[in-house]
Amino acid sequence: MEQSDLLSHSTRGRRVRPSEDYEAVFASPEDVILKKLESYREGGSEKHLRDIASVIKISGEMLDFGYLERWAEELELREVWNIVLERTKS
Repeated sequence: MEQSDLLSHSTRGRRVRPSEDYEAVFASPEDVILKKLESYREGGSEKHLRDIASVIKISGEMLDFGYLERWAEELELREVWNIVLERTKS
């Protein structure tokens, strides 16, 4: 399995069933962060880092930082993740 496939098979998504006929799945904040880290690495847009900082600010202590650390390492995103952590210290 390729590294980018690992995120697409995440089980951390949130399922919402507003009616019997409809179900929606939303990505977890952690998976949004990881995808944004990948996008930043590929394109270098600061927008992705700002988006990540916003997710961290909103979700704060509810985030699973162990999961983020593990996947940042697995997906070779450690360097970018460290940049984000440094910027969000305060």
